[in-house]
Amino acid sequence: MKKISLTMKPFLILALILSIVFSSCKKGWWGYEDENDGGGNNGSTTVVKTTGTVYYQSCGKSIYGSEIWIKTDKGTLIQPCAQLTTIPVKLEEGDRVEIVYKGYEGNMSGFEPYCKMAYFPYVKATIVLINKISSANLCAPVYLSKVYETLEAAGINILEAKMEGTNLKMSIGYSGCSQNVKRFSLVGKSTSVNGLQQYELKVVDSSPEMCLAYFTDNICFDLQTLRDPIKSSNVTVKIIGFKDELIF
Repeated sequence: MKKISLTMKPFLILALILSIVFSSCKKGWWGYEDENDGGGNNGSTTVVKTTGTVYYQSCGKSIYGSEIWIKTDKGTLIQPCAQLTTIPVKLEEGDRVEIVYKGYEGNMSGFEPYCKMAYFPYVKATIVLINKISSANLCAPVYLSKVYETLEAAGINILEAKMEGTNLKMSIGYSGCSQNVKRFSLVGKSTSVNGLQQYELKVVDSSPEMCLAYFTDNICFDLQTLRDPIKSSNVTVKIIGFKDELIF
């Protein structure tokens, strides 16, 4: 009996090792979780599956190009710092994507955000899988920020603003050295007026330029995410620097 036990021992050890390896792989890679609270944490081994929109983050690099991030439908800003697949991916602002990601654990050299917009909550991520669902919407997303009060809206003149469906279209005037509408982001906060929920919004210049040349241009933002998907009632927004409230 002792001889049989010794003969079986290497097979038992091998079986144990294989069991550990396959269970670890399943938990770490294929056993992903749906995003339920804004996404995974930086450095987390949890793999998260979610959908989102390609987002123009005006002061942070990613593997898909300078300033191209992903904003999930739960509101998490994803900075893609690595990708496991070798297939090239070309993304444009407004593209809808499905992604599987985990927290990035590598060297952050070259990926450090470099302006105050980067203080929005975000996740440095390794993209495990990515699939483009639809092509770009010309209107950029709006972002509800926890640091809304600290973001300045000075130096931007709102010349005209109107709603077309859920798209907020604005004509703006601004000073700078060159014409670049991608400098501008729309941030907001939820407010309450006479018991009714509203949103206060401001246009933020994330890359101000110290020149006196004056430009005018048109910008567009999709406010669909401000609508309650259950109540689907009208939403009132107040834009800092524009006298009229808008309803959509």
